[in-house]
Amino acid sequence: MNLKRQIITGLSWNFKTQISLQAINFVVGILLMRLLSPDDFGKFAMVFIAINFLKIFSDLGLSAAIIQRKNIDNLYISTAFWFQLMTALIISLSLIFFGDFFNAFYGEEILDQISFWLGIDFFIGTLSIIPYALLTKNLNFKALFKINLTALSISSVVGISMAINDMGIFSLVTKMLIWTTVNSIGAFWLVKWRPIFKFSSQSLSVLLKYGLPATGNYLLSFLVRNSDDFFIGRVIGASALGLYNRAYMLMLLPIGNITSVLSNVLFPSWSKMQDDPAEIKRVYIKISGIISFISFPLMTLLSFLAEPTVLLLFGEQWLKMSTVLSILCLIGMLQSVGALVGLIYMVFDKNILLLKINIIISGIIIFVIIGSIYLFKSIEITALSYTITSLLAAFPSFHYAGKIINATFMELIQPLIFPLIISIITGVLGWVLYNIIPIDINFIKLLLSGIFSLSIYFFLSLKFNGKVIDELSSFVKKYKSSLNE
Repeated sequence: MNLKRQIITGLSWNFKTQISLQAINFVVGILLMRLLSPDDFGKFAMVFIAINFLKIFSDLGLSAAIIQRKNIDNLYISTAFWFQLMTALIISLSLIFFGDFFNAFYGEEILDQISFWLGIDFFIGTLSIIPYALLTKNLNFKALFKINLTALSISSVVGISMAINDMGIFSLVTKMLIWTTVNSIGAFWLVKWRPIFKFSSQSLSVLLKYGLPATGNYLLSFLVRNSDDFFIGRVIGASALGLYNRAYMLMLLPIGNITSVLSNVLFPSWSKMQDDPAEIKRVYIKISGIISFISFPLMTLLSFLAEPTVLLLFGEQWLKMSTVLSILCLIGMLQSVGALVGLIYMVFDKNILLLKINIIISGIIIFVIIGSIYLFKSIEITALSYTITSLLAAFPSFHYAGKIINATFMELIQPLIFPLIISIITGVLGWVLYNIIPIDINFIKLLLSGIFSLSIYFFLSLKFNGKVIDELSSFVKKYKSSLNE
């Protein structure tokens, strides 16, 4: 199978995976948020933030290094596997036996129990890192689809059942543990690889040469995206963190299907064609235009109609998150296209350059976030500060990514301009329509205003930005042709 066919097939299965997972996650999330309180989600997030942080050190960019390298033998892969497993064992034991730290730090009583179970979850999850990397490297998203769908279905049923039976926060913990266990078993079952009992320090050194700078970039990105959660939980409390964290997760839903699908497929695909930067530039400009065409109107509509959307989906106890959600949607627009920029650095092994850029940018953003939390003790002002700083700090990343593929800054952002302008018009129109429709039923008002404003968006795009519609149509035709063959 040639590379283009592999890419289309990979996109096909990855798209199915993301659509299925996001649809199930969306429904399960609504049910759990109606059954549990913001305090439950906030306490879970207090420990989960630390777990995600520690996962960076169990991988150290080794999985990305395996995907990026064109040719790699089993000694390299097995060395990475055993190194990750030993690192995970140390971290897991720390979480199991020293969970009282979370209680002391946040002033809560139940976090040590969460830490115990998530420590076990941490070790089990590490087993699947290398199998997942190999499946991704080979663009075997059909296998990943089967694994993820099975894991999510089983864990969701158990989690909801426990929540219905008033088991509170432990319904979230159990759901996570089952999800991880099924994923790890499934990945090992379907991947055509088994580790050999050998370890090479030279192989590890080669992989870490790529992986450590990538880890540094991911670490800085993690700190930017999670320092707000960390300090909100510490300074303002669990309920405020629950509201803020759920707003962020809801904001990610519309863009998750798009960026995850493309990033998961484009990284291994571009790595195979890294000797042709002109082609990668052409594909980047085309795909960024398609992403912005789809994601920008969804983000602006969600931003303008955040309050009635939250009320409809989650009820009045979550209504306080609507302002935060409205603000964070601006970050969602940036992240939907920013993910592709990061891929350029990774594909061309420019992680050290990106690390230097991110050290400065991330330091400024984190400083602003922490200052906002301690000065104002407001999740709304924190979200606004985070958004403004992130938008201003995007320029250096785009600028130097453009130099790598011989593109100017304006060439990179040009596909985003028309979708942005038309999306803002669409958002304002949706808000006006919602408020003037003479109906008292929230669902019908949202549905009518959404359909009408998106129809106007498509009409304006057809008139002023028809090229991207043609490109999307061409891609869909190739996608259907691939499925038929």
